[in-house]
Amino acid sequence: YGNCIMRSQNGKRIPQLSPAFIRNALAGIFTSRIRAGINAPCKSLHADSNNQNPTRKAEEPMNILFLDSPAFAKQDMIEAFRACGITCSLFFHKAYNERHDTDYALAFDDAVSKDAYAFVFSFNYYPILSNCCKKHGLPYVSYVYDSPLVSLYSCTLINPCNYVFLFDKTTYHFFKNAGI
Repeated sequence: YGNCIMRSQNGKRIPQLSPAFIRNALAGIFTSRIRAGINAPCKSLHADSNNQNPTRKAEEPMNILFLDSPAFAKQDMIEAFRACGITCSLFFHKAYNERHDTDYALAFDDAVSKDAYAFVFSFNYYPILSNCCKKHGLPYVSYVYDSPLVSLYSCTLINPCNYVFLFDKTTYHFFKNAGI
């Protein structure tokens, strides 16, 4: 549990992601995007007058859209995001586990039209969510804790909006060796 802190619940020790781990992981995502010259989609970004690289205004909070699917560590992750100064708006639709669904896409369109989001987050990877993020130019961060996760073998995994965090080294090497 190198990147986790332990929390006791009903006498059982369960892992909880530390805010420092999340902060460092997210900082790495946006730092790499900025270094690559790609504008992050958050509306609170502005160009630095010296080098024209987009940077985040420190006084503005970061908002994310969080897929409200059943997940064991969902509340811990929301609390960790909040501890990092990140506001989570929950998004749920009953078809979150489908590959394609028009009603889901329309509900997602409606959700992202209501606020500016820095990225969309989910536990595990959902192809339908990746396609919606791609359509809107939003980064999609998925934290995969199931293995094997069949949805990873979707052609949507190569969408440029995806940032997929895997704990399974074998799965990681499979996709890395495939050029993904």
